[in-house]
Amino acid sequence: MIIKLTPRYALLALTAGIGAIHLFNALAIWLKTRFDGEYYRFTEFFDVGIEGNIPTVYSTLQLGLAAAVSALIAVVIARQQGRDSGYWYGLAVAFLFLSFDEGATIHETVGRYTELWFENLVTGYLYFIWVIPYGIAVMWFAAAYFPFLLRLPKRTAIGLVASGAIFVGGAIGVEAISAAVYEAAAQLERRPLEYYLLYSLEEFMEMFGIALFIFYALDYLSTRSEQVSIRLSE
Repeated sequence: MIIKLTPRYALLALTAGIGAIHLFNALAIWLKTRFDGEYYRFTEFFDVGIEGNIPTVYSTLQLGLAAAVSALIAVVIARQQGRDSGYWYGLAVAFLFLSFDEGATIHETVGRYTELWFENLVTGYLYFIWVIPYGIAVMWFAAAYFPFLLRLPKRTAIGLVASGAIFVGGAIGVEAISAAVYEAAAQLERRPLEYYLLYSLEEFMEMFGIALFIFYALDYLSTRSEQVSIRLSE
């Protein structure tokens, strides 16, 4: 049995999944705002702003796929005795951590501990305080990977930077804006529509950023090896 996985097919499939999830999310938000939570048992399964539901599972699996693709590229490069396989292994570990984070909400735990040290900062754009340690980690990661990006083909480097910018822009940038809106509406009985739209945009950017990374990673892999075989027996 041969399973064909081309970069274009992977991007189309992932984008279709993202589109379906956000279509149901839009319906869930409409029901929530229109009927004041009356259909919460339905909306909780599709609302991208709620943890432990269908969008969470999708994001977790997509990040796991990004980790697997990164690890596969690292193995191929190592077998070809090329340089930079360690960087791809590093990406695999990073995506694996993000996958666990998505499923277990590690960032919220980090946020609670960070709040103990920077209690006075927990307001406005930093109301979700976990963006501080994660933002520092992103800057360190970007600096560490800068030489690696310079050695990649231009198309791959631009693609990885673009996908990373989209993902981080949603996960930290839009998250910070939605945090300020969330805090401002804390005394209201219900959240404003603006908040729902912001976290929907955030999750879309995160999902699409990872889908774009997988596309460019597979595209790069195709330049190193047109076909990769996985043997299941000795």
